[in-house]
Amino acid sequence: MNFRYPKTIALAAVASVGFAGAAFADCSADLAKLDSALKGTSLNPQAKGDLESARAKAAELLKAHDDKGCSKAIVDAIAKAGVKM
Repeated sequence: MNFRYPKTIALAAVASVGFAGAAFADCSADLAKLDSALKGTSLNPQAKGDLESARAKAAELLKAHDDKGCSKAIVDAIAKAGVKM
């Protein structure tokens, strides 16, 4: 019965690493969507500037491993620019 405890700890550790990787991938996917929005749509200069500054901010947040902040910056900028994803 005592043999299950180390397996449970190992499984929990592997699962937490997997979830962290998935969260990191979301911000990268959001950055890709933002890049396609910058390239694929005709934007007014103000909206394009807002998206470019949000992309720079999101890239910094991604480097700091702040996935939630990164995604929020991108979603807010896309909504402000009126781009449909």
